[in-house]
Amino acid sequence: IRSTDRCAGYLRNLVNDTPLFGAAIVTDRSGAVVCSWPEAPGATLGDRDYIRRALEGTDLVMGPLILKGRITGASALPFARRLASNPAAPPAECGGVIVLGLDL
Repeated sequence: IRSTDRCAGYLRNLVNDTPLFGAAIVTDRSGAVVCSWPEAPGATLGDRDYIRRALEGTDLVMGPLILKGRITGASALPFARRLASNPAAPPAECGGVIVLGLDL
């Protein structure tokens, strides 16, 4: 992601325009949050299994129900997919993960 302000603005619009989602997050390969809406400076999701699974594969990954999320503090069902310019690229070439939290 080249501009975190632009990224956060895009994610803000996505969350505000899509009532199903309570959060939208982009992480780097380590799981550190690069940009998100709501904003979460310093947050990390690298310990979440669904982040690791998304990095290792090319499919959409559903995480377990989260009763109290780190970003919103609310319950959510996360969906994650790795970010890569080439979908078949190996995990080492992946830029990170995008996560959408389905609001429950």
